[in-house]
Formats: sequence, structure tokens, C-alpha cells
Amino acid sequence: RGVLTVSVGALVLAAGIGLIPQLLENLPSTGALLSVSAVLGGGALVILGARSAVRGKPRSRQIVGVIGTLLAVALGTWIVAPAVNAIGGVSGCHISRVSFW
Repeated sequence: RGVLTVSVGALVLAAGIGLIPQLLENLPSTGALLSVSAVLGGGALVILGARSAVRGKPRSRQIVGVIGTLLAVALGTWIVAPAVNAIGGVSGCHISRVSFW
């Protein structure tokens, strides 16, 4: 259960980090509110999930679990945040006609 919570939290955190430009550009907006809430909520899920996953384990396994969690969150953020940032900047894509020649 803890690993699943960390996974979901890492994705939410990465999406929130990807939306940070919305926060910097349009402070009183829905995108800014979404960014802040995703970063805070995702961070809380990661912390709670990691605590749940390593609870009751020996100290050495707890340290390895925390390091693994940090690496997994960093990798997920490195992959997901730029994609969310790229998609977050698109406002209404209108395709009228596609021509291949």
C-alpha cells in the first residue's frame, strides 16, 4: 500500500512541478492553484507512502527505502514534469485541415 501511495504521489508531484510556470506567469489563476495543490498533495502522498512502506523494517532497509523513494521521485519528475509543462502551455489547439502533400 505504501509503494502505491508513493507512486501516485510522485506522479501528482511531477505534474504539479510541470505546472509551476502557470504559477509564475498567471498567479491568480486556476493553473496556479492546481500547481500549488498538486505539489503539496503529491509531496504529502510521497512522504506518507514512504513512511508506510518502511514502517517496521530494520534501520538499514529504511535508509535504502528512503533513498529508493527519492530516486524514483526524481526519475518520475524528470520524465513527467517537462511533458506536463509542454502540454500546459497549449491553449486551444485548432486543426482545420491536414495536408500531407
